[in-house]
Amino acid sequence: MKKLLLLVSFLGGLTLPAFGDEITIRADIYCPYNCEPQSEKPGLLIEIVKYAFEKAGHTVQYEILNWSRAVLETRKGKYNAIVGAYKGDAPDFVFPENGLAISQVCFYVKKENTWEFDGINSLSKVSIGVINDYSYGELLDKYIEEHKKDPERVQVNAGNDALEKNLSKLIKDRITVVVEDQAVMGYLLKKMGQSDAVRKAGCLEAQNIYVAFSPENPKSHEYANILSKGIQELKESGRLKTILEAYGITDWK
Repeated sequence: MKKLLLLVSFLGGLTLPAFGDEITIRADIYCPYNCEPQSEKPGLLIEIVKYAFEKAGHTVQYEILNWSRAVLETRKGKYNAIVGAYKGDAPDFVFPENGLAISQVCFYVKKENTWEFDGINSLSKVSIGVINDYSYGELLDKYIEEHKKDPERVQVNAGNDALEKNLSKLIKDRITVVVEDQAVMGYLLKKMGQSDAVRKAGCLEAQNIYVAFSPENPKSHEYANILSKGIQELKESGRLKTILEAYGITDWK
């Protein structure tokens, strides 16, 4: 009995580890930022997220979901976060202090096309392919909203293969320009063997890309702080640079 009491007393004096949370993350594939969930290289943002949350005692559950649904369901609180977001994608969400990487949206045309992006007004001469509910920056978002019902100016695709659809339309001359992040487009062109068929025709200003947390979850600010701390640790250790370079991203700022 004395030994039992001593054991109970000893255990009572310990601070036992609490069970961590499961951080549920949803998005469409936006490789190299977030790729196939079960692959050897699930995406540079996913690797950063897993490092931060697993070190804090949590687990990460990342799955693919149509972008519009991912934003909608996460906004309602069904999931904890979306990945690969600009602040314009979901301005009501909770964002970490710093972005996880730098993204630059560019304009892509067939190699023989001489058109160049020279401000929003230059888009009046072409038809652009974009993805439903994506944010491309304030000026371009406004242009898309104004002309999305005119297929001669803007064509919107949706679904997990929306970018592939836009690229196919470009190759078949059904649209003139595809708008996309340069790292994502470069990855897809290489995968599809179309790198020599398409060229870059100008870009918008670079912006941060984030993991954004649900505005309905009371722990979202805590999660954002955990991620911010993890990013800082990765930067200071040099491991962040290694992760980025493994995916062909070298422009971290």
